[in-house]
Amino acid sequence: MHNKKILLLVLAVGLLGFFVSRQMRTNSPLDELGIERIFEGFERRLVDELRIEQVHRGQFITFERGDDGLWRMTEPLERRAEQSTIADILARAVTTPGTPTPGLTREQAGLEPPLAVVQFVEASGTLDERRHRLELGAMDLDQANVHLFADGRILRAPRGLWDAIDRPVDSYREQRLLPDLDAKQVVGIRRHGTLPASIASQVPIEVADGVFSSFDAGGRLDLELEADLIEDRWLVSSPHKMQLDPAAMSIYLQSMLGMRAVRFVDRVPADLRETGLADPFVVLEFVQRGGAVHTLEIGLPGSASAGPAVERPFWFCRVDGDDSVLYEIEAERVRVFCQPFENLMDFGLLHTLRSRITRVEARGPSGAVEVVNDGGTWYVDVAGEPRRADGGLISDWLGDVDRMEFINVLDPAVFFELEITGTITVVTDEVEDRLTLGPRVDVAGVSVRAVRRGSDELWGIVARDLESMTERDPLALLSLRLVGAREADVARVEVSDAFGATRSWVRDPQSSLWGPAGADGLEDKEFARIVDRVLAPVAARWLDEATVGTMDWSTGTDVTIHFTDERTASYRLLESGASVFALWSGLAAELSTRVLFDGLAERLEAPR
Repeated sequence: MHNKKILLLVLAVGLLGFFVSRQMRTNSPLDELGIERIFEGFERRLVDELRIEQVHRGQFITFERGDDGLWRMTEPLERRAEQSTIADILARAVTTPGTPTPGLTREQAGLEPPLAVVQFVEASGTLDERRHRLELGAMDLDQANVHLFADGRILRAPRGLWDAIDRPVDSYREQRLLPDLDAKQVVGIRRHGTLPASIASQVPIEVADGVFSSFDAGGRLDLELEADLIEDRWLVSSPHKMQLDPAAMSIYLQSMLGMRAVRFVDRVPADLRETGLADPFVVLEFVQRGGAVHTLEIGLPGSASAGPAVERPFWFCRVDGDDSVLYEIEAERVRVFCQPFENLMDFGLLHTLRSRITRVEARGPSGAVEVVNDGGTWYVDVAGEPRRADGGLISDWLGDVDRMEFINVLDPAVFFELEITGTITVVTDEVEDRLTLGPRVDVAGVSVRAVRRGSDELWGIVARDLESMTERDPLALLSLRLVGAREADVARVEVSDAFGATRSWVRDPQSSLWGPAGADGLEDKEFARIVDRVLAPVAARWLDEATVGTMDWSTGTDVTIHFTDERTASYRLLESGASVFALWSGLAAELSTRVLFDGLAERLEAPR
């Protein structure tokens, strides 16, 4: 009996929870506040036809959604619709809250007749077609709410729904000139045309003697530009081979593709001279992946007799040669895509990430410097042999060029065939960038260095010299550590003088203590204090070949390091005057300390 009571109690609690949760789902917060939805069971994703009758405007507009999910206006014009506008109306039909107005008549609500009627049609033209009718009436006294009629009820709702519907026909139309063109799909740009001086003068740019300019002597702006996206780089083939700035091109392209009409001209004049499109000032072609081309033609309105109306704030545009409709666009937007070629140029010498560089070669009048990155370690070529370089010095060395930018680009009519004084080649796993160095030239009274990048036709100018790269002594890039052995990797060290006397120290693998060879368990604390300098002597400077040849190394002291994996490394020490020198792997250096030599010398002279 006891178990039966417990079971009944559990069932009662479960049923109570079920009914409570069901009631909570039924009674939404809107119901508790006395607020209702405009429609019940309205599914905006199923709506494929929208009919708007603006009674007060005498305008009837219909829209249909195609198989591609895009809305098109079908009345009064066959045009593509502004997708965001239709989406906003559908969203408001679902989310706009309505407050009941008991006792309010249709006449009092301004619904006889309504100011606007909207029909949302689901599954249009099928047996499952379903329609939702919404009538909009007058505003309330504070103009914050609108009265509407839906599903047999008169409701008061925020005026946002009214504002979304009460608009001119043109504002329902797609405003973008090229709505289907994605910037990521554009791989080529062709721009042709010339701006007259009266308009070109409004383009902000500084022009200096000896510097490239798209303006001619009469002040006209040549807009010629043919550029292609090749391996993620925008390269120009006309008017001159040149790299374009990737950031500038991204902004430029987005600006052009995002261009919107401010007015539509559906009655196109027979004489296109009135629109300036009989002989457009600017023609833009966008080449997509796959070869499709979209064209914009820009004309400046005005008559042939009166000349162009340069003060007019709007210009005319024709899209893909379609004469059924023209677009008016803001003059300011036109000036954006009429940017001179020089404003789009890439002024960075290099865009290679330093962390991805695998080889650098700098050649100048007196020789060459080559460094290679092997697994994160830099090596510099010294007399045909790869030597370990100092990573910090290499970073500083590369910093001379990878942060540098052109000040400007030289006028090819003045500077074209220049003497080549050097080259800098930067290689990654993917690309090879090459800079050609020219002489110093005078531009506007200032002496600058001429540099040409890759396959560019034009010479750029930089304020800093690049001799710090091309004239750098390879020895100055070497690591200052001669051997750089880790103590944990070393088993034994031998020191031999010029007379054949040799002493050895071994490292106990268990205790890591150093002691004389053959004296098990005996620690040599004096040697332990200098062992780090024995294993990794530090150079104060590397010696050139001529200096090394004047020194007598026959009286030096040899140090041989035996590694645990049976490798060996050795170098010779030589004391000369107040300095200690080391000869290692064919290179010689003056050491930064005497402690190493003094300590070893004392041991060699000690009684045996």
